[in-house]
Amino acid sequence: MLQTYQTKIKNATESSAIECLNIIASYFTELERKLFLDSFIRGKSRAACKNGYLKKYEITARQYNAIYIQLEGKVNSIIELNKLHVVELKDKIKSLEKYILSNNEKLVTLREKLIKLEKKAPFSEKFRKTAKQRKNIKFIIHQKKRKLAIYKNKLKRLEQDIKNGTVRICFGSKVLFKKQFELEANGYQSHAEWKVDWKSARSSQFFCIGSKDETAGNQTCTYTSNSSLRLKVPDKYKKDYGNYIIFNDIKFPYGQDTIDHARQSYIGITSGGKPVKHVNAAISYRFTKKEHGWYINATVEKEISNIVTHLRLGCLGVDLNAGFVSLCDSDRFGNPLGEESIPCPMYDRSTDQITASMGDVVNVIVNRALQAGKPIAIEKLDFSKKKSALGEESYQYARMLSGFAYSKFKEMLKARASKLGVEVIEVNPAYTSIIGQVKFMKRYGLSSHGSAACVIARRGLGLKLEKPKYDSILGNFKKTINHKALKSRWSTISYLSKKNYSFKARVELLKLEA
Repeated sequence: MLQTYQTKIKNATESSAIECLNIIASYFTELERKLFLDSFIRGKSRAACKNGYLKKYEITARQYNAIYIQLEGKVNSIIELNKLHVVELKDKIKSLEKYILSNNEKLVTLREKLIKLEKKAPFSEKFRKTAKQRKNIKFIIHQKKRKLAIYKNKLKRLEQDIKNGTVRICFGSKVLFKKQFELEANGYQSHAEWKVDWKSARSSQFFCIGSKDETAGNQTCTYTSNSSLRLKVPDKYKKDYGNYIIFNDIKFPYGQDTIDHARQSYIGITSGGKPVKHVNAAISYRFTKKEHGWYINATVEKEISNIVTHLRLGCLGVDLNAGFVSLCDSDRFGNPLGEESIPCPMYDRSTDQITASMGDVVNVIVNRALQAGKPIAIEKLDFSKKKSALGEESYQYARMLSGFAYSKFKEMLKARASKLGVEVIEVNPAYTSIIGQVKFMKRYGLSSHGSAACVIARRGLGLKLEKPKYDSILGNFKKTINHKALKSRWSTISYLSKKNYSFKARVELLKLEA
């Protein structure tokens, strides 16, 4: 498992070292843009460009490889993003077309209503309200059609790019590039002032690739045993700055032990039987310039911890909701032992604040699982399709869904659990809420969300789908569903209960079993 640890260059007091770092970053990013033109636009191969770049631009083979690998990663990510954008745009177009069709039907109904009202009471309040409502819907349809045309044009262009293999990259970001056209609105006094930021953004980072057969895991950037970082200077600038620039007292606040272990060397044997020196793991470094100085990101391969949790002890079910997480502890038979609600605020907060809240919740959940020796069960959910249609949903639903960062929560939970050897099991999310409410809420005195977490835990244990309970308020659906398969019964119960009762009413009725 790849892990990245960050630290700041704090003790670089010599102006020449920082000056050289700025020059190296500017030079490598310039070569990256040239290589993009030669390799990905003109179609030259990596090998065909290599010898020419080494001689012409006076860089080492490792420096060239690092530039190419970083560029290749950007290109591949854009290709994959284009594919995702095509799927997302198709979902948005489908949602818009459905919305427009639905509202066109409303227009027809309102028109018929207006014709009747015009004959009976043409100047009544009801007539004016209906006319205004029809006018508003016509305006909304017009705007939605404009948006639909924009999405279709975007989709056409993306599909053409994918077909032709065209990759579009704006080095420095499109957002900053567009700011030059509205200087005053973006806080710039002149175009020259914007250009300073533009050049800084285009030369704010560079990459040094590592290898196991190189000193301390990296030939270009070597982290020595006395906590000094030695960066190799391109041959072009050796006369001005020497062979290396050195940064002393480099310590990583997190992951120092992992990096120290990775750079330790040992003697291995080649396929020919000759001894060769290796390190435990390669270390790749990325230098990044931010507002307060230069930062170093060290990426190293870390061994995944062995799984220490067992299903024979039970399972912890996790149900993420808007604003809190429900946790249900169950034994190995699927019986709930208790529930807990952990606050996780997501509304009216910045991305960093939401991430921090999720990190705290994830730590609590994983630590509980580790102490109990039980794996964690979560739902296998994907809200990408629903989020693509937020513009056509109600304000309340759109607000709830847009702030519901389930994928980030799942990613953080898996990462933390893998470090500590806790197993995470993804389960089918179908009907967990309704099954929990009908089967376990009243029986065990659980909340509606706690009962859903109980069902998730039971599915993590691999237990069979529960049978519907007919002695509750939902028993009046028995005749409708009795002849169906088990899964279809829950599907019908879910549909009919949502149709006939609100969420709060259904929960209260099931509590009473009236």
